[in-house]
Amino acid sequence: MIKFNRFLLILLFNFCLIKTSEAMYHTTVSVGGYEINLSKEAKGTLEVRKGMSGQSIFCNIKNWSKPPSTGTGIISLTSDDTGLLIYPGNQYIKIKELLACNYGSVKLYDIPYPEDLPGVVIDVNFNKKILMSLIVTDAQASLYQTVVSYFNGNKNIFSGKGFWDEFSDEEGDSFYVDLDDFYIGKISSNGEYISPSFLDCSPSSFPGVWNIKSRKKVVFQDKADSIIENKCKKLFTGEATLKELKGQLLDQ
Repeated sequence: MIKFNRFLLILLFNFCLIKTSEAMYHTTVSVGGYEINLSKEAKGTLEVRKGMSGQSIFCNIKNWSKPPSTGTGIISLTSDDTGLLIYPGNQYIKIKELLACNYGSVKLYDIPYPEDLPGVVIDVNFNKKILMSLIVTDAQASLYQTVVSYFNGNKNIFSGKGFWDEFSDEEGDSFYVDLDDFYIGKISSNGEYISPSFLDCSPSSFPGVWNIKSRKKVVFQDKADSIIENKCKKLFTGEATLKELKGQLLDQ
């Protein structure tokens, strides 16, 4: 049985992210023809650059109570492209408000994540009101477990190996996360699938890709790994359906 202190979890999680902060999507995100950076010169400020013109505007995060020192901090775009997650903390900025900012300020919103669930939010689908968070079980080994919940829900809607509950086995039920992998802790843009770690729909994958509605694991039985990888990406990005790709949903 694992018991967690949320403050310590946030510290551990951000320590792991900072170790790989050279990965572009931790410090820079692109959306709708704009490039968004957390300023390295002005504390608590976002730089928004438009397309090829290179013209930039700067927006202050007005209610960020304890922004990290200049040049630090991490941002991440939600997979539905509507929110900019700000670390440390489970908070976000609305992309529409940020892109409308013109040398003004933008509001930081709290993510509706219940206090009785551990973890740090890593992705959100605002349309389906679904959250995904990761829990650090071993910072040095980059081992994690995941929580998937609805807004203000009080439980993990998934169970089994790789998904946190209060009786989880810290070593046996944890999975490795490569923080440079784009798909860590991602919800598909249509809100139908989750990928707690690297995107893998093979029969032996762990933790794999899961369908949220059925709570079942996505599997493609093709012999070639390249075909499985291509199908998995098409499913996750919404380019094709599970039926069109001839995939299966299996119980854990």
